[in-house]
Amino acid sequence: MIKDLKEMFLLAGLFALVMMIPVGIWHAFDFAGFKLKAVLWAAYYLVFTAAIAENFLRKRGLPWSYVGVSRGADLRRAALVGTAFAAVSIALGWFGAEFAGLRESGNSPLAKFLLEKLSLGFRGEVFLAFYMFPIALCEELVFRGIIFSHLEKRRGFAFALLASSLFFALIHGTPARMIMTFFYGLAWGLSFRFGRSLAAPATAHYLHNVSAFYF
Repeated sequence: MIKDLKEMFLLAGLFALVMMIPVGIWHAFDFAGFKLKAVLWAAYYLVFTAAIAENFLRKRGLPWSYVGVSRGADLRRAALVGTAFAAVSIALGWFGAEFAGLRESGNSPLAKFLLEKLSLGFRGEVFLAFYMFPIALCEELVFRGIIFSHLEKRRGFAFALLASSLFFALIHGTPARMIMTFFYGLAWGLSFRFGRSLAAPATAHYLHNVSAFYF
């Protein structure tokens, strides 16, 4: 068990490092223009996360269906399950956090950056929608697709759900965010189980993240 946890913890740490780099160097590429930077940023996340997943699967001789990516997936079911669990996570974020006094201040560098883009009007809203898609897809590929799937097959559903949610929470900074993202991880892990495809938690995660900047 310790070996499995250590391996997944190191994978989560590698992914966190990959995710942090573009946020820190965004303004260093101002010469590239807003649209080009956004496209390069998305490509960076998607390529590096896909490389992490491909390396994980290739070492074990596993297909992409192992992480919930399959041509035969029922995408309609996954989308419906994902939408339902998006509503659950939005409720957790707004009613649960309000009740428990865990609502975020919105003063993190990333929150300020996104709110700044949102203030640009329609152009900012398009960017926000675009920005949230690779984040949701990449995080779900790692935490639900790889970590949850791997631990579930080796240690069972309950262990996998709790451990993957804990690792997911640990990369989200402040104590308030970690507490809330742990519960989001539980919800999105369940959506992965019921939706039978990575599309389910990715949909739930994406809709939740976009809604967080409007409500």
